[in-house]
Amino acid sequence: EIKLSYGWTECVGHADRAAYDLRVHSEATNVDLTAVRYLNPPRDVEYAKVEPNKKVLGKAFKKEAAVVIKAVEDMPVDDAVKIGEALAAGENVDLPHGDQTFTLTPEMLKISRDRKTVHVENYYPNVIEPSFGIGRILHAVLEHTFYLRGAEEDEDKKVEKGAVDRTVFRFNPLVAPVKCGVCPVRKVPAQEEKALEIADELVETGLYSQTDVSSTAIGKKYARFDEIGIPFVITVDPQTLEDGSITLRERDSQEQIRVPDVNSVLKLAQQLCTGLTKWSEVVEQYGLFVSSS
Repeated sequence: EIKLSYGWTECVGHADRAAYDLRVHSEATNVDLTAVRYLNPPRDVEYAKVEPNKKVLGKAFKKEAAVVIKAVEDMPVDDAVKIGEALAAGENVDLPHGDQTFTLTPEMLKISRDRKTVHVENYYPNVIEPSFGIGRILHAVLEHTFYLRGAEEDEDKKVEKGAVDRTVFRFNPLVAPVKCGVCPVRKVPAQEEKALEIADELVETGLYSQTDVSSTAIGKKYARFDEIGIPFVITVDPQTLEDGSITLRERDSQEQIRVPDVNSVLKLAQQLCTGLTKWSEVVEQYGLFVSSS
């Protein structure tokens, strides 16, 4: 179950199917679906020794002869031995099997009690069948990661200038549908072109990204990325065009770092989105970047 705003809700149902499904399927298809367990030490077991007269059985039951033999072999030992005793006394025995009844005569079978040493054991494994409600799980992910940023935050946590109430999805980077946002600080052709180039390179690394090259203020661009749960944003600014360095922003802390080149930021984004490194480790390596604008 998952706890949601309206209480605990079932999201996964686990059905204990025991060995029923495998056994029935095996019997219907005549395919062996048993597993093997090696016994150490070997086990001395009692069993019903069945000695069929296949010529007589085949003449009487045709293709069903093998079914009759197996039915007797699969019976509990005591029940099979009772049939053997009745046959040995010259009596006929009716053997019910499924929707059929087979009449056994004394010349068809000899059944006796015997013992043998068993080294391996065949058995049908028990099966647990989980059923996932994907809709409920997705609803839970959305509800558990949604929050309102801004009004309730302490002043020292308002990293970005002018931060007000913002809706945010705090998706873990591993499950975030969009991994990175890419945007220029200003609507300048050179910055826009560079941002689009980086977006293409992100695709090549296997990271789905979204680009915002609108004339909207940078703070609002970040807000747009936050409200759809994008964990990281790569920003192209004037300094990028000068020396190739570029900034990377983390959604939850709203912190930024500056890395020396595009290749470095692409590698970092991939490591962060796949869980190979943590944001705190990246900050420790590069230090925080604070914009002067």
